This record gives sequence, C-alpha cells and structure tokens, in this order.
Amino acid sequence: MITIYVNERPLEVNKSSNLQQVLALSVQSFELRLDNIAVVHNQHVVPRSQWSTNLCHENDRIEIFSAVAGG
Repeated sequence: MITIYVNERPLEVNKSSNLQQVLALSVQSFELRLDNIAVVHNQHVVPRSQWSTNLCHENDRIEIFSAVAGG
C-alpha cells in the first residue's frame, strides 16, 4: 500500500493503482461524476485518455476539479 493525496486528503491505495482506479474511489467521496471532472496529477493536467495508464506513486498529489455551470 502507498499513501497519495486527493484534494489534500490522504488515501491509501495499492502500489499498482492507476489514476482511473483512484478516481473511481474518490468521486464517491466528493460526490462527483467522472464525466464532469478534470484531473491534475503532480501539477500536470492528465487527459482522460491517459487515466488508465498513469500509475500512482507514494506521496503523489491529485487534484480533482468539477465543471460548474453558471452565469
């Protein structure tokens, strides 16, 4: 197990976890939908097409942003 940080909250995940797996766990906690988010992994925006190939490592920082409509 490794510790990563999602929106500054510590999260224990398997050492071989990818970003898509972490997001699937995290969106429930933050009450978000995967189709409405943008992801920053260690200060780099990660395209949705790369979520499944982007592996997580000890102390990684992931920020999840949700699009909000308004005016």
